[in-house]
Amino acid sequence: SAAVERAEVESGAVECAAAVSAAVECAAMERAAVERAEVERAAAESVAVERAAAESAAAERAAVESAAA
Repeated sequence: SAAVERAEVESGAVECAAAVSAAVECAAMERAAVERAEVERAAAESVAVERAAAESAAAERAAVESAAA
């Protein structure tokens, strides 16, 4: 009857709210994972740039030393 229907509707609403909450939490976790990946990629790029600069400086020093020799 009406009480049973109301209980079923309320139960459905609770299940729906839980599903929405889980979806929101999942989306937040995915966003955090993407942000972490971007930070890691930026760090790797920074290391690569530093390494390239160091190699370039070493090559310049070697050229100067060989020219002076």
